[in-house]
Amino acid sequence: MHCDDRWTTLHKNHEQYELVAQGVKLTALATLFAGLVLNLSPCWLILIQLLLWGQEAIWKTFQARLADYLLALESNPQLPGYYQYWQTQRPSSLGLIIQYGKSAFRPTVLFPYGLILMGLLLVEVV
Repeated sequence: MHCDDRWTTLHKNHEQYELVAQGVKLTALATLFAGLVLNLSPCWLILIQLLLWGQEAIWKTFQARLADYLLALESNPQLPGYYQYWQTQRPSSLGLIIQYGKSAFRPTVLFPYGLILMGLLLVEVV
C-alpha cells in the first residue's frame, strides 16, 4: 500500500476512534440518568462509570498509538506496516497499564467521569 493510502486510511481510523470515544461518553451519561431514574444504588452507578471511564481510556490509548504512527509515517514514508511498527514500540504489560492510566487522567478523557464520580460519591456519603 502506498504511504499516502496508508496515511489516509489510518487518519480516517483515527477520526473514527474519536467518534467512538464520544459514544462511550454519551453511554456513560445515558446510564447515569437511567440509573438515577431507576433509583439504582450509587455503588452500582459508580462501578458502571468506572468501567466506562476505563474503556474510554483504553480506546483513547489506541487512538494515541495510531497518531504516533501517523506522525512517524509522515517523517518516514518507508516505515513498516502499523502492526510491525507497534511490535517494535510495544511496552511491557505494566507499561500498557501505565499508558491506560495516563490516558484516563487526560482532561479530555477525565471529563465527564470525574464530575460524575464526585457527584455519586457525595450522594453515597450523604
